[in-house]
Amino acid sequence: MLIAEDLLLLLLDDESGRPAKASHLPVALGGALLVDLVLAEAVQLEPKQGLLGSATVRTTGTAVEDPLLGGALAVVEEKARSPKALVERLGKGSKERVAERLADRGLVEKHEGKVLGLFPTRRGQPPMRRTSRACAAP
Repeated sequence: MLIAEDLLLLLLDDESGRPAKASHLPVALGGALLVDLVLAEAVQLEPKQGLLGSATVRTTGTAVEDPLLGGALAVVEEKARSPKALVERLGKGSKERVAERLADRGLVEKHEGKVLGLFPTRRGQPPMRRTSRACAAP
């Protein structure tokens, strides 16, 4: 399981299915995806160049098999970016992609509805049976 998946599971409220600190979630998931890429040895940090330059993240040439990490690696390959800019870029849309993977594996249940009858909403909720089983384990 990826760190990004673990993070989203930890941040989802068991009752409401909404993430805690939702405004910071994209950046947190972007950072988790970057850490996952570093652990897979697919990216590395190149030191700051010159007085005004900044450190950049570049690929190492190592391929990743995971489709979610493959998409993140493609973003890194687009152009050299600072870690901050890359975390923000990787975070865009990451909640939906990670939640979809968790739902496909049965770790969360998708609930769709509408706010005020107009605006579509989605939320992921951990299945109660899995939560109670995890709590009952010694």
